Amino acid sequence: MTKIADTFYFDYTMMSAFLRCRFYYYFRHIRHLVPKVTSAPLSFGSTWHSATELLTKKKSLAEVQKHFTTVYTNETKDQIRTPEKGALMLKVYEEKYRNAPIKFLYTETPFAIHFPDNIILCGRMDGIVEWRDGVYVFERKTTSKLGITFFEKFELNYQIDCYCLGCMELVGACNGAIVDVARVCKPAPNMNDDFVRDVVSRTKDELVLAKKNMIEIVEDMRHGPIYQNKDACMLYYQKCQYHDLCMGACDERIVRASYETSKWDCSHGLKEKAEDAQLNLFKGEEVERKKTLSNSIIEIDTVK
Repeated sequence: MTKIADTFYFDYTMMSAFLRCRFYYYFRHIRHLVPKVTSAPLSFGSTWHSATELLTKKKSLAEVQKHFTTVYTNETKDQIRTPEKGALMLKVYEEKYRNAPIKFLYTETPFAIHFPDNIILCGRMDGIVEWRDGVYVFERKTTSKLGITFFEKFELNYQIDCYCLGCMELVGACNGAIVDVARVCKPAPNMNDDFVRDVVSRTKDELVLAKKNMIEIVEDMRHGPIYQNKDACMLYYQKCQYHDLCMGACDERIVRASYETSKWDCSHGLKEKAEDAQLNLFKGEEVERKKTLSNSIIEIDTVK
């Protein structure tokens, strides 16, 4: 009798870590290690996400600015990413997009999708929106560098693939993603140059292939060896957060001095079965409609 594989939950964060470096994946998602000091870009980006989400929920600008300055922790005393800078950026952002022709259907939307072999893809989208008679994932980003090639990296991008699969599964349609970018730079924010949105499309065939690739990657995550990818130690011209640990030959004294334990919840709070988790997102007729879905909308049978 063939043994049924244990259920394996994963999300884009885990898969991205694995593809970047298997040691990175091991430290973050098997050892559950995170630096004791949170970097300013990470904290600023996280707070920007939650603040701009409040704007979509019709909170006042004053409330959103207070949220940002209260929640943001600038532990490294970054001179560019200050609470005041965040509040000013929110003012310009709100003014630019106040009357944007985008309708938010859902914000901070979790999802879970069954793949073959007891693999479950989980995730949490910033939002699902309607725009120009289409349905799109809404994805927020912050960056310090924003040029004409910035959006090209989303054309072939597993994060967008994951979210589009989730959107397709939840509402039955997805035309792609609207990437909402805010640039964090030293001068005062400029409405036209520092806040940009662009559309990245996805076809069903592209999502079929992405799903097949993800299954292969997960099998490697489950059973593959763990080794260093030294070419990724300085990705984006910054040291990996585990750089010192690798340089120190994984000495446990470095772990105790510089890291703490924080387990990543790849299910994003979805503890039920994938189908039940999806049903809990909807009410009334929508729930009844979703009960008819026994398999994923995006099948992989056509991929050879």
